[in-house]
This record gives sequence, C-alpha cells and structure tokens, in this order.
Amino acid sequence: MWEMAWPLGLVVLSSVAYNVGSKLVPAEANPLVSIIVTYLVAAVFALVLYLLTDGRNVVAELGHLNWSSLVLSLAVVGIDVSVIYAYRVGWGVSQWPVVQSVLVAVAVMLVGFLVFKETITVRQVLGAAACLVGLVLITA
Repeated sequence: MWEMAWPLGLVVLSSVAYNVGSKLVPAEANPLVSIIVTYLVAAVFALVLYLLTDGRNVVAELGHLNWSSLVLSLAVVGIDVSVIYAYRVGWGVSQWPVVQSVLVAVAVMLVGFLVFKETITVRQVLGAAACLVGLVLITA
C-alpha cells in the first residue's frame, strides 16, 4: 500500500509547491532565467539525492540513457514556460492546474491507445467526458 501511496503524496506536495512557486516568479524576472536557476538548483539536489540513495558511478549510469532524456528536457522546459506565462496572463492557481491536467490526461490517454496499444475502457471514456464537462464549468 505504501509503495502506491507515497508517489501520490509526493506528486501532490510537489505540484502544489510547483504551482505556487511558478505563480510567485516576479513579473520583472525573465521566466527563462528563473528556469535556468531552477534547473541548476534541481540538478545539484538530484545529484545529492542520487549520491545519498544509490551512489553508483554517475558516468557509468549515463551509458544507460537514451533519447528520452532529450525529450524530457524539452518537455520540462515547455511545461515550465507555459505555467509561468499562464499565470502571468491571468490564470489562477485554482484553475490552471485543473484545466491543464484534464487536457493532458485526455491527450495522454489517446497517446497510450494509439502509440502503446493500451486499452481504453468505457469507464475511462466516461470519466474523461466528465472531466471535460468539469472544464466547461470551471472556466465558464
């Protein structure tokens, strides 16, 4: 049970901190400079965590990576830039995360079906439809 629960707790806590932090990036600060500093600090933090929890040879681990790290890098920058600009143009922290999460969830469900041949059940389709109706209610 704990193995299933702790990642959910971590993502909720981290996502709340992420959205609050993104909302509070000063208007006069260049969002890209903010992201550069964020990634430098995150890289140091990730390295410290790696050394404390695994500690194997970082250089050897680099050999296990593939193109997905490049895709993740581009995606993370895109996400971060979109969130900061969304807040700058007026999206609220009570709206933006919900709207983007629902739209991303629907898109990823389609990608799972089309690319990874995952099954989509009637329950999932109904759930996605309910979420989309919720988006109309949230943004109206």
